[in-house]
Amino acid sequence: MFPRRAPPPGQSDRRSPEPRFSLFRSHFGPRTGGSAASAEGPSAGGLWDGLGPEAGLELAMFLPQPPELLGLQQTKMEYEWKPDEQGLQQILQLLKESQSPDTTIQRTVQQKLEQLNQYPDFNNYLIFVLTKLKSEDEPTRSLSGLILKNNVKAHFQNFPNGVTDFIKSECLNNIGDSSPLIRATVGILITTIASKGELQNWPDLLPKLCSLLDSEDYNTCEGAFGALQKICEDSAEILDSDVLDRPLNIMIPKFLQFFKHSSPKIRYLYGQY
Repeated sequence: MFPRRAPPPGQSDRRSPEPRFSLFRSHFGPRTGGSAASAEGPSAGGLWDGLGPEAGLELAMFLPQPPELLGLQQTKMEYEWKPDEQGLQQILQLLKESQSPDTTIQRTVQQKLEQLNQYPDFNNYLIFVLTKLKSEDEPTRSLSGLILKNNVKAHFQNFPNGVTDFIKSECLNNIGDSSPLIRATVGILITTIASKGELQNWPDLLPKLCSLLDSEDYNTCEGAFGALQKICEDSAEILDSDVLDRPLNIMIPKFLQFFKHSSPKIRYLYGQY
């Protein structure tokens, strides 16, 4: 149990009959305004908005440690990041439930995932599942990456720098995953980040991917080629502009080296440029 905080001046020390609500309220702050009954409910604009009491109780059970919710701390993230094991297992459970054919379960899971977006390192958990949990089944890992892709599209401008750096680093370090599905998901994620204007803010992306083309590991070479293909499709104009000093002038000669590559898949990818 977390220690109780002293009530602010002028407010009574009210205790909630439900300890989890008390804990969440002490963390997020009481709702401002409204009746005495509403003061027992969620904070305005906070975790519980739009949810009824039962949903709040259910989500409170799902997130049992409010001040460090799933290890998701609303502070500046450190580059070296490790997940909270309990939070990781709960997110894995959500990912598996989201694959249920039951649309009611899907909607409930989607609601919970959307609520978790208010915690900066929730996206660290998603990239961790995608790139680190190689013992997990591939559909669950890939789904985690696709949820992260959607978060990038919707909220990337709000990501703390530490979270952004961690995601970028993990993408580049895992572009050669042994699974074709995971390689493709990482490539999609890289492309989505690049399409959010990050080609200018990710200066080592193109040089790194081009250098990985020389890898003797087929998976790494194929993954880098796939990512570059997607970037060329989605960001063709900026690649041929002075904004980035026309990187195509370097990339095209590099690609020509793969015209006679021993792998049919690599030759196919080359032919897509």
